Amino acid sequence: MKHFTYFSGVRLAAKAASLALIASFTAVPALAEVLNGDFTIQQKSNNRYLDAYEGASDNIAVTRPQESNNTQVWIFTHKGGNRYTIRQKSNGRFLDTFFMPTAGRDTPDKFAVATRNFQNSGTQIWRLLENPDGSYRIQSFHNRALEGLGAADDFAALANTPNNSQQQSWIIKPVLNIILPPVILPLQLSGTYYIQQRSNMRYMDAHQGTNDNSAVTRPFQNNATQRWIISPQGNNIYTIRQRSSMMFLDAHEGINDNDVVTRNAQNNTTQQWIIKHVSGNIYTIQQRSNGRYLDAHEAANNDFRIVTRNAQNNTTQRWVIRLVN
Repeated sequence: MKHFTYFSGVRLAAKAASLALIASFTAVPALAEVLNGDFTIQQKSNNRYLDAYEGASDNIAVTRPQESNNTQVWIFTHKGGNRYTIRQKSNGRFLDTFFMPTAGRDTPDKFAVATRNFQNSGTQIWRLLENPDGSYRIQSFHNRALEGLGAADDFAALANTPNNSQQQSWIIKPVLNIILPPVILPLQLSGTYYIQQRSNMRYMDAHQGTNDNSAVTRPFQNNATQRWIISPQGNNIYTIRQRSSMMFLDAHEGINDNDVVTRNAQNNTTQQWIIKHVSGNIYTIQQRSNGRYLDAHEAANNDFRIVTRNAQNNTTQRWVIRLVN
């Protein structure tokens, strides 16, 4: 599965360049209210939440719909004046910026945003500028403002030249430390479920009678084509059937980009799936016949087709499985 290529090949700017800019950066007045603790960072233009890939080579920051996990919780630590570090709570990595070399549509005045381990560098220092409406502009050490891009750029975040757009306006809210009852998971999945790709929360669906009954992801439609009957076969092995057609989830092997389809019962391992719990209601789904992971294209020009791929350790291969009420 394509994993955010817009910033591929970029590297951190030299530390000497970052340190040279810190002196002017620290002269910015401090906020009236100092922020310390756990917060969410929500883009005002689209209400999506700041998040970041985990475990990939770049750990690029992105915006996503709200999810109840710590990848969207950020730890603000006041460093004096109007200077903060911002860490992703799920892994403790620091929000960081690095220079994007000029290539193709990239321009030299933009900096990519990602999470990094501690580097004792000004690239991990941020300041907060409050807007009249109570939102904030989050500005990097080199006076670039945090900005969230749109769907055409995989909702990536970058540090761009400051402007007054809502793409650079962020709502920062404290996370209330409410003690919630523990999530009690079933011993095994059994019943009718919605299956959503975690990277974009689109619902698994499938054509019926056309396009080789290919499986795709779509926005929520509240019908039986998006409801799936998961039946345990033992040892974390399951069959998955589309409720509307009662056909079994299957996939091509070695042809047609390993497209996932629905088919009549064939009583073989291409229609058996290994479902492993990750956390909460998030799972990975592997085709038993080859061990490849359920994944999906995230672009309309590929019809959001669901495919199987080798392990990539990202959220395109993680699926939210929710019982249909």
